Amino acid sequence: MEYKLGTGDKVRVIVFEEDDLSGKYVVGGNGYISVPLIGEIKASDLSERGLEKAIADKLLDGFLKNPRVSIQVLNYRPFYI
Repeated sequence: MEYKLGTGDKVRVIVFEEDDLSGKYVVGGNGYISVPLIGEIKASDLSERGLEKAIADKLLDGFLKNPRVSIQVLNYRPFYI
């Protein structure tokens, strides 16, 4: 089962050969991250691969011809049992 992102997770977005679009982001209370150029994008309930695809699809829509995106979870949100 893949980990699903949620509020409070910190991720690193890497857009290869586009340093201005790469960075570290925290999934906000609304479930979104704000990425330069494409704006807010829903991250909660997506896997790392799902978020990679969502960002790549947005970048394909008039910004980059062949975006290559990688997501790494830097800090997981706290879990309470």
